[in-house]
Amino acid sequence: MAVFTRTGEVKAEDAKYTGTEPTWDDVSLLSPEEVEKKFSSALGFYAYYTSAKDLIPDLILYMTNNGYTKDDIKLIKKYGEKVGVTTISKIARMINRGMPYANPYLKDNIATCISKARSLNFVGVEEDPALVKKPKAPVVSPMKRLEQKVDAEVISHIDYALDDWTEDTKNIASLHITTLLAGANIPAKGCQFVHNYLDRYIGEAKEAYEQTCEQMVEGYSFLTKRELNKWIKTLEKMKADVSKYEKANKKAIVRTKKVKPAGLQVRDLNYDKENSDVSPTKIPGAIHVVLFNQKTRKLQKYSALTRNGLSVKGTSIKDFDKDKSQQFTVRANQVESVLATKDLVKSWDKLKGNKQPVNGRVNEHCRIIIAK
Repeated sequence: MAVFTRTGEVKAEDAKYTGTEPTWDDVSLLSPEEVEKKFSSALGFYAYYTSAKDLIPDLILYMTNNGYTKDDIKLIKKYGEKVGVTTISKIARMINRGMPYANPYLKDNIATCISKARSLNFVGVEEDPALVKKPKAPVVSPMKRLEQKVDAEVISHIDYALDDWTEDTKNIASLHITTLLAGANIPAKGCQFVHNYLDRYIGEAKEAYEQTCEQMVEGYSFLTKRELNKWIKTLEKMKADVSKYEKANKKAIVRTKKVKPAGLQVRDLNYDKENSDVSPTKIPGAIHVVLFNQKTRKLQKYSALTRNGLSVKGTSIKDFDKDKSQQFTVRANQVESVLATKDLVKSWDKLKGNKQPVNGRVNEHCRIIIAK
């Protein structure tokens, strides 16, 4: 593809060997032989640096300046690269730049190219193969792709086994169905296709064994009663193996409980607002919370059950570990000293008192001491 300068000249990267783009300012000083020589040299220059696509605008300009119809110009714009305009585009550029030219070659060949373009336009050829709309391939759903995979990787092997059992009725043996499923990395939901396949043959064989369907009795007449029973038992064992694989590979759906913002959780919480050292919004998500009921002198410690921390619902603290969360009554003369303990959580086991379980309820007498 050619590179053009800001003034519209073809940029000659190899000017040392090809020279620069020919100009025709001195054409009046040249003899006919010199003009012909320069013309041949110019053709070589454009062949080196340009393609038909680069010079089609020059051909369009020439046609515009020389009375060609708008329809003809549109055809050349659309199909120029397909109808062989390479040489005539070079000549058109030279004429546009001042070269004298009386040869009928250009006029005749433009007419030929227009004729070819009309033919292409008549049959509806696209201007660019890349724009030709290809028919969309049918969309295959993920479940259908899984069914096809199961059929190719698992069911086809069962088919081969059934053929072998038909030829050698004394050698009816179960396949390692779980190995086939695991080897193909079939998810649990793909097992339904194997179940459906096995159910079909189990049902047919049972109808033949129990003689409830004349057609099945005739179809399985190549097997003795004993062989038919073994056929059924083997297929049922394979079905049981598929069920075990399915159960082992089912992924439990873990639903994460949506957590309300702390402000909404503690909206209805009753607590001692005047004497609390910590905002109640610190309780949701905290691992440890210490409360002191100033009416009953109950010192309460709540420890979270999981790393998600404690939560609040209504007027109660939730999600606490019932074994680690405790309360005891502080003696009246020891309230100040106990509450002054540097870290009540770490020092909890050293505090003396009859430790009892907590119930999670918080009221207006409860002062929030720690939430971390």
